[in-house]
Amino acid sequence: MTTRRPIPHRHADPEITRLEGQTEAEMVAAVTSARDAGRLRVGGIDAERTVLVTMRMPASMVTALKAAAERYGVRGYQPLIRQWIDERLSGEQLVSARQLADALEPLQRLVDRAS
Repeated sequence: MTTRRPIPHRHADPEITRLEGQTEAEMVAAVTSARDAGRLRVGGIDAERTVLVTMRMPASMVTALKAAAERYGVRGYQPLIRQWIDERLSGEQLVSARQLADALEPLQRLVDRAS
């Protein structure tokens, strides 16, 4: 019998708490089910199927997008475009791991000094 991993803390989103409390067998079953249903892709389970979109844009814009992706810590300019479109459509700004790390750095320095 697989034991549940301890849940370190509760999240505001009960779905995250539920996922953190899953056993390995439950995780494997969820991934297998998503794969069988065609919902598994890089980036997670239950992701919507994607559709190929082709568009032309000036080379200077692509260069600027690549530089912006690097600044924001996003792997490639196409994921950045998707992120920006998603933000615009949902009205919520998404935060990259690098942006989060940069924002938390001063707090980490305070914690390091206090210990």
